[in-house]
Amino acid sequence: MAQYRLGAKKSVVQGRLAAGPESARARGNEMTLETPLDHVHADMVADIDDDTARLTFYSQLADAELFVFLERDAGEDSISPEILDLEGDMFALVFDREDRLADFAKKPVPYAALPGRVIAGMLAGKNIGLALNLSVAPSSILIPPGAMDWLKQALSVQPGGDNGSITCISPPDENARALVPALTQKLSNTGGLVDKVFLAQATFSDGRVSALLAFVDAAEHSHDALAGTAQEA
Repeated sequence: MAQYRLGAKKSVVQGRLAAGPESARARGNEMTLETPLDHVHADMVADIDDDTARLTFYSQLADAELFVFLERDAGEDSISPEILDLEGDMFALVFDREDRLADFAKKPVPYAALPGRVIAGMLAGKNIGLALNLSVAPSSILIPPGAMDWLKQALSVQPGGDNGSITCISPPDENARALVPALTQKLSNTGGLVDKVFLAQATFSDGRVSALLAFVDAAEHSHDALAGTAQEA
C-alpha cells in the first residue's frame, strides 16, 4: 500500500523568491482568502501576540493535506522534498492546493500529498523549515525549522501502551459511536497513510473496557501521527 498519495507531473510555473527571514513571515495579504489555511493565517498575522490565533494556525497546518514539491519521483518507501536554500536557511516547499503548486513552477514536477503533521515529523530535527504557498497565496509564509521540532513534539502521542492483553472485542457502544463524525473529519486528510480504520470495543485482561481504534496497513512512519490525529478527535 502506498504510504503517501503521489501526483502526476503537472505543468507548473516557477516563481522568483525573496530572501528568507529569521522567523516566520508572510507575504501577499492583498490576495483573496480561499482556503482554511488562508483564513487562520490571516488571523495569526493580524495580531502576532495572539497565542490562540497562532495555535489555531498550527493546528490547521497539522490537519491539512499538503502537496510536497519533490526533488525527484518518490521511491517505494521514501520521498525527497525539493529544498529551497535561502542564504543558508533550508525550507521544504509545500502547498495547500494542487493549483497553487501549479502556479509556482514552470516545468512538470513530481509531488506527494501528506498531512501536515506527517511532514512536520519528517522535517523535525533536520534543520529544515516549511515554505508554505510561497508567492501564490495570502498564506505565503516561511516557517522556521524550530517550529517543525515544536510541532512534532506538540503532536506526539505514543500509540498503544501497556494496556494488558485484549480478551474480547465487540461492536462499539453508543459513546464510542458518537466519536465517528469527529474521527472521520480528523482522519479524512491522512493522504493514503492507512488502508482501513476499525472502531470497536475491547475488554482487557484486567477487566477494563475501552474503545479501540485499529489502523490496518498503516505506513510505519505514520504511527505517531495517526495516533495523535485520533487522540485529538
